Amino acid sequence: MSSQFSLEQALQSATRLDSSISMGRPRAGRPRPLVSVKRSDASQGVEGGTGSASNRWLSASMGSGMNRSRSESRLQSHSGLEIRVGSGGAARNRSDTPTRSCSSLMDLNKTPTHGDRFIPNRSTTDMEYAQHSISRSRDDLSASGANHDHQMSSLTEQLRRQTMNEVLQGGDAANRTLNGGSRILSYRNKAPVPNETHVNNLKVVYSTGKPKVQAAAKTRQVASNPDKILDAPDLENDFYLHLLDWSSNNHLAVALATSLFIWNAGDGSIAELFTRENDEDTVCSVRWVKEGNILAVSNLTGAIELWDVTDSKFLRRMDAHSDRVAVMDWNQYLLASGCRDGMVHINDVRVSDHLAHRLDGHSQEVCGMAWSSNGRYLATGSNDNLVLVWDSRQFNTPLHTLNQHQSAIKAMSWCPWQPNVLATGGGTSDRTIKFWNATSGNLIQSVHSGSQVSSLVWNSEYKELISAHGYQHNQLTVWKYPDMTKVSDLKGHTDRVLVMVPSPDGTTVASAAADETIRLWKVWPPIVKKKVVKNIAKDAGSLLSQRVIR
Repeated sequence: MSSQFSLEQALQSATRLDSSISMGRPRAGRPRPLVSVKRSDASQGVEGGTGSASNRWLSASMGSGMNRSRSESRLQSHSGLEIRVGSGGAARNRSDTPTRSCSSLMDLNKTPTHGDRFIPNRSTTDMEYAQHSISRSRDDLSASGANHDHQMSSLTEQLRRQTMNEVLQGGDAANRTLNGGSRILSYRNKAPVPNETHVNNLKVVYSTGKPKVQAAAKTRQVASNPDKILDAPDLENDFYLHLLDWSSNNHLAVALATSLFIWNAGDGSIAELFTRENDEDTVCSVRWVKEGNILAVSNLTGAIELWDVTDSKFLRRMDAHSDRVAVMDWNQYLLASGCRDGMVHINDVRVSDHLAHRLDGHSQEVCGMAWSSNGRYLATGSNDNLVLVWDSRQFNTPLHTLNQHQSAIKAMSWCPWQPNVLATGGGTSDRTIKFWNATSGNLIQSVHSGSQVSSLVWNSEYKELISAHGYQHNQLTVWKYPDMTKVSDLKGHTDRVLVMVPSPDGTTVASAAADETIRLWKVWPPIVKKKVVKNIAKDAGSLLSQRVIR
């Protein structure tokens, strides 16, 4: 009897459903998974997983477990999926215990006032690479539990993945690794478009730390397209050389390697003056005498030749320099020449012993030279960043040493209506146009041009100055003097402008560039002056009235 009572009491205790349902904690020591799946309920704000037979333990009866499964199935219908790619390791389950209550969640009906950096940007995400990364991660998980026989084909599989990775990444496999740690989602917009000064690999050097250049004021209309374009194959791309010059007879001398051509701007005819076979005879500089057909030609050896272009006749040869002569300029019968060794020679072409003066003031190659309009001053520029002003009455020492440029000075020109004003332009590291008073040696004005300056040309009728430039726009810029406001930018060359010369009438400039073209720009058309027409009838009537009064 007592045993039967004990059995009934045990059965009642076993069938009683008044115990609470509790969740067990995961056992410690399980490895962390490479790919973890996290489900979150958007409406309830519950952060945690649904669980499975392998990672959840319920200390409850059969009926209570069924009720919880139905609750979890309702949560799963509203949950979202987030996939993360880890850096490696084996699988380990994380605790899915909810940590936030519904009252602590933000209201989802409110529109956020700012962007969320945790929301991926679909426009900047590489979907193909993301899919490839997910598939690769799943393969890594399955491969971790494979046997030894399956690992024998890992080399072939690695080659296949490497090929797929290069195809998806455009060949740039070094930026992303195949061993994990790759980003498959983009959480920010792409970088903004770089400034135009950082387009090619050279412009970064030419633009760092320099102020921006002013835009053209458009004070007058300037033709933006060249009148003519001449082909100049084999034109030397050397900043220091002067391979173009325009004579007073409207003849354009063009030096192409070891050949020299004369283009007649009047009828468009072309004549070849000479062609040499030896590379040492490569032409470095050409310069016409101010009035006439005499052309001075220098080469790599330092020799200077004089030619009568009208008769295509060689006149004489002057050998005094020890290296190439990159620049020359005439002052009547005196020809100044600058050498790579820094020496400047004054040659008197009337006598056989032509060397009249040796000017020793520069330490590096002389690449700029200009006589003043009155013939009193000679300005020389060099790769040593110095401008020297010499007085023709005493060539012993320079009159002024101008040292405010930070690069080689090739561009220099004297103002035609102010004979004591000298304009100079610096190279890549300087990029400024400076104006000097040759009498006192003082700096009048300095303007930043934005790029290296290769040539300067004045126009007395418009009171303007045009400058030729290299990187970054390879343009010609027209400036209004003396306020130096930009009038216009003339763009057309695809490489840096090496030299620019004016036409004899002063209306056009010719620019030769490293793109092997010569472009003629009509910058200053003749100004039509209105004629004053007197009213003869009115004047006659006034004289008649005077006679009547008398």
